[in-house]
Amino acid sequence: MTETSPDTAASAPKKLEGLGGWLILPAIGMFWNMLALSYGLLSAVALKFSPDMAEAMAGRGIDINDPAWLRLLNFELFTSVLLLCLVIALLVLFFLKSWWFPRAFIAFLVASVVVKAGDVMLAHGVATLDLSQTEGSSFTELMRPVLASVIWIPYFLVSERVKNTFVRHRPATAT
Repeated sequence: MTETSPDTAASAPKKLEGLGGWLILPAIGMFWNMLALSYGLLSAVALKFSPDMAEAMAGRGIDINDPAWLRLLNFELFTSVLLLCLVIALLVLFFLKSWWFPRAFIAFLVASVVVKAGDVMLAHGVATLDLSQTEGSSFTELMRPVLASVIWIPYFLVSERVKNTFVRHRPATAT
């Protein structure tokens, strides 16, 4: 019978797994997104259904009955609900260490880019919005999900920690 010395066991490479390392940053990001989406959803609901908000917007010269404005508001309501539900599902998958999580997270990143691009385009279509002061802000808002996608999609596709962590409920034929 062969015995392994403590030196041999210590020199063996450590298997990367668990919800540590760089995976902490997407977890923090998902919690932050949940808060930001909740705030955005509440703001959109207040704009759509509060008469006081309608008066405040009219005071700024924004016609909330403008069809372009209503499209933007409805788009923001719908996408906020959709993305909020997706983030909650992602958090559940993340903490369950489900094999679906990396795929769902990548889909969320892509959806975030598409939603933000649609939001910026619809905002530019609203004639009563003064976007001259927010041009840089629109670009920055669009670049955040793009940058997150550029960083995290490759990480989730090639990371050993991701492959070793998210293995629960994986079918035997999945790789």
